[in-house]
Amino acid sequence: GPYLIASAASFPCYGLFSTCNGVFRGVGDFKITLFSGILINALNAALGALFIYGFELGVLGAGLSLIISRGACGALLYWMLRRGTNLVRIGS
Repeated sequence: GPYLIASAASFPCYGLFSTCNGVFRGVGDFKITLFSGILINALNAALGALFIYGFELGVLGAGLSLIISRGACGALLYWMLRRGTNLVRIGS
């Protein structure tokens, strides 16, 4: 169904999120890992409610909220790694 397809489509985004989150966890920056976990779940819940009840998309709305929340949080963590913190920075 639509949710299974959306869930599969979100795997690359979740891979990026998990990898970047693991880097922050590995260097001991636990504030960012805690913040990102809260953010991805809050965003998924808020968008899920909006898409399911507000736009009446049903299961498709749940899948879309999953893709968007994973993609947004993965992109945010990647940007934070590129920008750098006092513990870790990737790129030049």
